[in-house]
Amino acid sequence: MVQNPEISKLKEVNLHLKTKLNQLTLALDVALNKTQSKEMPNHDALQELNNLVKFKDAEISNSHHTINQLRKELQTFTNKGYIPSGIDRIQELEAALDIEKRRTQELIKEIKSLNKI
Repeated sequence: MVQNPEISKLKEVNLHLKTKLNQLTLALDVALNKTQSKEMPNHDALQELNNLVKFKDAEISNSHHTINQLRKELQTFTNKGYIPSGIDRIQELEAALDIEKRRTQELIKEIKSLNKI
């Protein structure tokens, strides 16, 4: 079944937002536990938060790798001077590159906010 690209994009964004919500909920729980308890912080929650930060670091690394691949592919298209049908692919690659850049920036901001907790 062929889906509309907009629907696919919305589903992708929805999944990303759900994941982000779960991560923020975890960070909020850890922050609340810190403020409510003057005892030693919950080791499991801190470990889970550390794992989350490591996961985000890995995502950033993957995003950088994807960005570099897309740049190389885009450069080969522009260097070869593809006919107008290639322009669509170039625009797709530029859009994907922009999405990955924004995603990387969001992940960096998330990690910074998680480190403040």
